[in-house]
Amino acid sequence: MVKLKGPGHAIAASGALADTVIFSTCKGRAYLKTHATPTNPRSGTQTSVRVAMTFLSQVWQSLSLADQGTWISPAFDQNTTPYHAFIRENQKRWRTFRTPSKRYPAAEAPPAVFTTRLWNIAVGYRMVTHTITHTGDNYWGFVIFRELDHLYTPSLQNAIALIPRAAGNTSTWIDTPIKPGSYRYMFAVFTATGVSIVQPTLRYATIT
Repeated sequence: MVKLKGPGHAIAASGALADTVIFSTCKGRAYLKTHATPTNPRSGTQTSVRVAMTFLSQVWQSLSLADQGTWISPAFDQNTTPYHAFIRENQKRWRTFRTPSKRYPAAEAPPAVFTTRLWNIAVGYRMVTHTITHTGDNYWGFVIFRELDHLYTPSLQNAIALIPRAAGNTSTWIDTPIKPGSYRYMFAVFTATGVSIVQPTLRYATIT
């Protein structure tokens, strides 16, 4: 809504008109400009970087003192704290599509045993619940990838979640809100040393 004020012909205006022009004032002088739609802040890479930040900030406190201690050296070099060095270095890894590591530097040693796991999904209203049943301690977390229903290669642009492995035998994550459409999910596990293994399993979900 546009607001007008001022006596006679000395009129000032503020607000937007039909999402087309914007009226405002600057230093007592009225002006107008065209309305611009903000750029999309949820591009694939931006979303992926944010989910990595969420994962890293969640898991830091759960690291052992020995693991946290490995980040003292890079923290000293960067003139920062071990926590911020952990975030910075693992975000650098993730931006090149390498999964995080508990220790510095990442050993990238493969797991000794590959543990079979079950991955189920349940579709609800604008949401998909992912339930991963796992045993053993081979993996630190999971990556979920999502695209509309077509063949695709897992990448930074379609990684929508990094999920820490729960303490029990089951980890759960809910993808919401989701726009209506047909989606194809893919799944990867990753170790504490920064190694990821993409599972061949696909899951399909249709949101109406």
